[in-house]
Amino acid sequence: MPYHMADSRHMYYKTDEQSETGTRWTGQERNYRYKIKTTPANFDPNPSTNTTDMFIDESNDEIISKYNDELNVGKWIQYYAWHNIDAAWENAKKLYRERELEGIVFMKVSTRLEGNKEGVICFYCGPVDSKEEVERYGHNLIQKTKYSSRGGFMCYKCKYNDSPPSSAWLYRIETI
Repeated sequence: MPYHMADSRHMYYKTDEQSETGTRWTGQERNYRYKIKTTPANFDPNPSTNTTDMFIDESNDEIISKYNDELNVGKWIQYYAWHNIDAAWENAKKLYRERELEGIVFMKVSTRLEGNKEGVICFYCGPVDSKEEVERYGHNLIQKTKYSSRGGFMCYKCKYNDSPPSSAWLYRIETI
């Protein structure tokens, strides 16, 4: 009998049958395969108004299947004011679906659920130990999304990092 879990958007079924599913990176246990069962009609796709889900993800099984080393992935993080997050997320999804975001395996965006001061879009890529490759993906990401920040940089963090939060940033590049 398959294991299942649910959030407000999906019902996931854990299975060992690769032919039925693609690998989903949901922030749950690693290396599990999930099958999406349902998406409720009342799901709010806008990060600035969604108060039900912690994150909204965007993934493509074809893209994910090309990169199977989940333990060797990190994320570029872009911060946005809440009044800009919906447009930034729509643009990021469009670019991802059109395969314009080189090296980006999947993405997620924070929502209003936690009462955060600003919205965050995470762009997952790797391998974390290839600084040149990850920074190339980051520069392409900045160029395509036209991202700029108050601090003048975008940071890359390891997905699985045992370091204290103050040392969690692995790479940092300047924004436009």
